[in-house]
Amino acid sequence: MSAERDNLIENLTRHATIGSGGIVLASVPGSGCTTLLREVVEQIFSSAGETIPIYFTIEPTDRNSSFTAKRFANSFLSQVVAFRRRNASLANSAISLTEIGRLSAPQDIVWIDRAIERISQNDSSGGTVLLERYLSIPLLASSAGFRPFIIFDGFHDLLHIEDGKQLFEAIERIASVYDFPFVLAGRRRFVSGIKGFERIDLNRLSVDDASDLALRIAEKNGVKVDDAARDLIAVQTNSRPDLIQAILRRGYNPNSFPDVERAYTEELFAGETGRNFDKIFDSAATGETQQKLFKLLVDSTATGSKLVPVSTWQKALGMDLMEFEKMLEILNVTEVVRVTSNRVQRMADDIALSDYLNIRHRLETLGENRATVYAASLAASIRRAPKLMALHYRTNSAIGLRELLTKFDGREVPLALLDNSVFKERYQGLSDAEISANISTDTGTVKLPMFFFSAHTEAFYSPVAAAIERERSPVALGFHKG
Repeated sequence: MSAERDNLIENLTRHATIGSGGIVLASVPGSGCTTLLREVVEQIFSSAGETIPIYFTIEPTDRNSSFTAKRFANSFLSQVVAFRRRNASLANSAISLTEIGRLSAPQDIVWIDRAIERISQNDSSGGTVLLERYLSIPLLASSAGFRPFIIFDGFHDLLHIEDGKQLFEAIERIASVYDFPFVLAGRRRFVSGIKGFERIDLNRLSVDDASDLALRIAEKNGVKVDDAARDLIAVQTNSRPDLIQAILRRGYNPNSFPDVERAYTEELFAGETGRNFDKIFDSAATGETQQKLFKLLVDSTATGSKLVPVSTWQKALGMDLMEFEKMLEILNVTEVVRVTSNRVQRMADDIALSDYLNIRHRLETLGENRATVYAASLAASIRRAPKLMALHYRTNSAIGLRELLTKFDGREVPLALLDNSVFKERYQGLSDAEISANISTDTGTVKLPMFFFSAHTEAFYSPVAAAIERERSPVALGFHKG
């Protein structure tokens, strides 16, 4: 996938086999975190070593924290049985406790029977006591000589679970005290509150790496895709591995921009990507409030994604404070918006999310016909594709002005490097070798400013975005003297 991700997989595998304690994997939405973790699990499982990989996803549809913790305990035993029998299909099967006991290896029966009894026990205890009983099942495996490696994925979905904070604290506690390795993986804005563990950040793939991934997926699925189409897929999906895979599994041979856009539009309308976006917004708001939310987000994109007071959003949505704060937290964690200093701003750089919002706004809020919205969305994507790629290639060829400005560092450089008239007077007509030799000893110098911060111009004044190329217009702050 990329050298950086290969190294991360290697580091997590090493942590699983010889490490202990927790690692927090803080991911950007669409970075392919789940895909990466499943690859780690597959590698450890297939190596048939002493470490038993346990992968568990926290689901936003779980009823409450006790239900989630009990589901973890069941899943833990199922995956141990799968590992011991060398049958990976059992790991994801809904196996009853009775079946787990029947499938257990003879030498595991004692501790697994104790685990089943602990899970099945009916009593009035609740809260932290019940959670820790379920979460203690790995200790029984460890005391029997096994080394579990436990991955909790989707940690941010604890936001949606009743008493999710209790489960958050319980998992954090066991990862701190149990003497075997853990990974706590979730959206970076949620897991940033977890302290005392090593943190690894997982960003989105670069466009080049995403384009290479598209080629590998296409070859694996027997799909033909040319270079330009691969680049379009990478750019338009914001390098999302799951969306890239979904587009290439649509059954097309995307060797033209219209083919890519047809698969892309279908995925937003009726694919897993569209359903994943649905989950975010269905958990944030429902009914008329959700329709108002779509309108707010679409309108904020059209006006340049300005920072707006939180109170303005609450008034527009007509929500009570508690509901509004929960909705805002969900949207912030999933990076639909950014919330800072009681202001909210739409994150407008995600192309697929913006397209999804336009579709849902037209369907749900405006009540337009589905066929009309589909045709208009497809046509807009096809028209946009050449412009999108032209901008990408121009940006890719830019020299990186922001990075260049931060390297000025108050140093002195020959004036001829900055003043064309001086350069012509002293060096015009000389060879490159002669210019390089002479300019290093040029006594006519100028002192550059010392910049301590740089950003794209639109970050300071968003309306200017329509008139400039983002990568070619930076602003830097610093000192010229003193």
